Amino acid sequence: MTLNGFENETVVGSNIPVDVIRRRKEQLKREIQEIREKIAQCEVEMSIIQSHNNTSHYVYSIKQGKRK
Repeated sequence: MTLNGFENETVVGSNIPVDVIRRRKEQLKREIQEIREKIAQCEVEMSIIQSHNNTSHYVYSIKQGKRK
């Protein structure tokens, strides 16, 4: 009997057990979360670098007498 695309604990049309698919899905969710955290960290680092570059440019402009 087929129920929501599952038959005998395998996906219909596939021989992959449902528990294998569920474990892989959870693993992928964890990997995606790790990637999101890395992206967020990179965004913070980029913001710090941009802030530093803007500060350096401002200081250079003051030294050159071109205060903005």
